[in-house]
Amino acid sequence: MTANIKRAVVLLLSLLFSFITGYSQKTLQAVFTSAPPLIDGIITPGEWTGADSSTNFIQMEPRKGMPASEPTTAYLLFDHQFIYVAFSCYHSDPKDIVARIQQRDELTKNDDIVAILLDTYSDKRTAFVFFINPLNTQIDMRVSDDGRSLDLNWDAEWISAASVTPYGWIAEMAIPFKSISYKADIDTWGINFGRIIRKNSETAYWSEELSDDFRVSQGGILSGIQPPERKARVKLFPYGTIRYEDSDATGIYKKWKPNAGLDAEVGITSQLVTNLTLNPDFATVEGDQEQINLTRWELSWPEKRLFFLEGNDMFNTRIRTFYSRRIGDIHYGGKITGKVGGMNMNVLTARSVEEPDVQEPSSWYTAVRLKQDILKSSFVGLTFVDKSWNGGYTRSLSADYLLNLGKTWKLTGQYVTSAPGDWLTHSAWYVRFARENNIYHYHIRYSNTGENFRDNVNKTGFIRDDDMKELDSDITYRWWADNKWIKYISIGTYNNIFWNHQNVFRSWYITERFRMYLQNRFSLDFSYNNEFKLY
Repeated sequence: MTANIKRAVVLLLSLLFSFITGYSQKTLQAVFTSAPPLIDGIITPGEWTGADSSTNFIQMEPRKGMPASEPTTAYLLFDHQFIYVAFSCYHSDPKDIVARIQQRDELTKNDDIVAILLDTYSDKRTAFVFFINPLNTQIDMRVSDDGRSLDLNWDAEWISAASVTPYGWIAEMAIPFKSISYKADIDTWGINFGRIIRKNSETAYWSEELSDDFRVSQGGILSGIQPPERKARVKLFPYGTIRYEDSDATGIYKKWKPNAGLDAEVGITSQLVTNLTLNPDFATVEGDQEQINLTRWELSWPEKRLFFLEGNDMFNTRIRTFYSRRIGDIHYGGKITGKVGGMNMNVLTARSVEEPDVQEPSSWYTAVRLKQDILKSSFVGLTFVDKSWNGGYTRSLSADYLLNLGKTWKLTGQYVTSAPGDWLTHSAWYVRFARENNIYHYHIRYSNTGENFRDNVNKTGFIRDDDMKELDSDITYRWWADNKWIKYISIGTYNNIFWNHQNVFRSWYITERFRMYLQNRFSLDFSYNNEFKLY
C-alpha cells in the first residue's frame, strides 16, 4: 500500500513538473544591424531583412484567448544607438482604421494603436512602453508593479513614423538606448507587442492571453540584445534672466533684477541617475488647470516641475506620506533615482525658500523611498520623510507591501507612524485583498487612521481625513459580448462605511451599477446610490 502511494505521489509530481515546464514563453531574437532602416512609415524591401518577427497575436478583449481578428507582424533590429521596431498591421477594410488622437500621451483605446513593451531589467515588474497611432501621435510611459502602476509623466526622446496603406497601416520606431535605463550585464530582456483594432474594440498581444493590460510578467523574451555600456554622463541646463521693475504696487522703481540657476543630470551608471538643481526657475512650469471645490476636502494637484517628476510615482502609496507639491520654491536640491539589483530607490533632499505671506519658514525636506522586489512580481517597500526647520520637525516612517498571488489574486497593505506625538493617534494602516482581471474584480479593504494622523503627515504628505475606521468592498463582473452591437455588459456593487475611534458612525456610501457599452462607444448606464455623511 505504501509503495503504491509513493508511486502515485511520484507520478503526480512528474505530471505537475511536466505541466509547469511545458509552458514556454514566446521568444524573439534581437538582431544587430549595420544598416539601420529609415524611419519613414514605409517598410522598404531589404530594410528589415534578417530581422526576427513576431506574429500570431492573441486577443485580451473582447474574445479573450482567441487569435487576433487581423494579422500583425512586428520586427526588431538594433545597433549601438537605437532599437528599431516596425509593425505591419493588416486591415481587411482600411477605411475603418480610426486615427483621431493628436495630443501626446493621451492614453486611450479609441484609436488604432500599436505598442512595444520593454522589460529592460528582466525583472517581470517594470517596463517602458511606446505607442503610436496612424497619425504618428506618440505615447510613452513607464510601468511598475507588473503593470498596475502607470507613469505617463515619464517622457523620452524617440523617433517614429506611420502611414496608412491599401492593406492596413505601418508603424516604425527608433528608440535610443540613452532614453531608457537598463541592466547592463544581461543580454535577455522581457518584451511584448500590442495592437488595438478600434473597429472591433479589440486589444491583442503577442506573448499570450494577458489577464490585464501591461502585465510585464506575462510578456515574452527578447534574447541577444546588446545594449551599449553606459558611461558616466553629465547634462547641464543653465539659465539666466534679467527683469526691469518699475511699479507703484511693489514700491520698487527703476531696478534691474538679474537671476540665474542651474539644473544638472549625472548618469552614474546605466541604472542610477543623479539630479541636481540650484535656484530652479519654477515660474516657467505649466500652470495648473482650474478646479472647482465644493467640498471641505483639500484638492490634490499634479506635479509638473521637472526636478520632482523623475521617480515621483514611487511615492504613490495609498497612505501618501510624501506629496511633492507641499514643497514650494527651493534654493537647491538633489536626488538619486534608479534601480540596483532588485532595489528601486528614490532619495531626495531640498532646501525650500521662506514664504512670509503664508508663514512658511525655510525648511529642509528629505524623502527616501526603497522598494525591494520579492517573489515573481511582488515587493516590500519603506518610505521615510522628514521636514525640519528652525525650532521644529515632522517625520514619518512607512512600510508597505504588494503580494501578487498568481495572475489574479493580490494582497496589499501599509503601516505608517509619525512624530512628534504618541504613536497610536499619529499612525495609520490598511490591508486589502483583491482578485481582478478584465472580466471580474472584487476586493475588501479595512483601514484605520489615527485621530491626529494629519497633524504630522499632512506637512509633507497628502491625507484627506483622519480619525477613521473604514471598511469598503467592490464586486464587478463584465460579460464580453460577441456581436456587432454590444462590446460588454457589466454589473457591480460598491460599499463603503466608516466610523471614528469613539465608534460614532460617520458615513456610508452604497452604489449599484449596470453598464452596457456599445461598439459605437456609446454606453447605457444605470446606477443606484445611497449616501450618508455625518461630517
